[in-house]
Amino acid sequence: MGCKTCVVTIHDLNNTAHSVDVTAATLSDAVAQAIVALRGREWMGEIGRGIVANLDELMTLCDGIETRLIAAQSEASSLLDAAINRTLRPFQSDMLGRKAV
Repeated sequence: MGCKTCVVTIHDLNNTAHSVDVTAATLSDAVAQAIVALRGREWMGEIGRGIVANLDELMTLCDGIETRLIAAQSEASSLLDAAINRTLRPFQSDMLGRKAV
């Protein structure tokens, strides 16, 4: 695949656009070259801190979802057990020769 020249624009955390011209064969190569060309700029470090902050927020969200999912699964299991017991109670009583309660 031949190389092409393009402009790669990266937005910082303040949504300010920073652009650089690169020549690359693939999109990933172009992005990598742009990051190398823009490395060392103060706002690049801020992006890293922003990613870490967003990752922490995402992990907290995932923990909350996991907790709610476990609780929902437990509740669903309890409801299923109750429904099965209620449904089978008359049959169990018949099998044991007792009147259903």
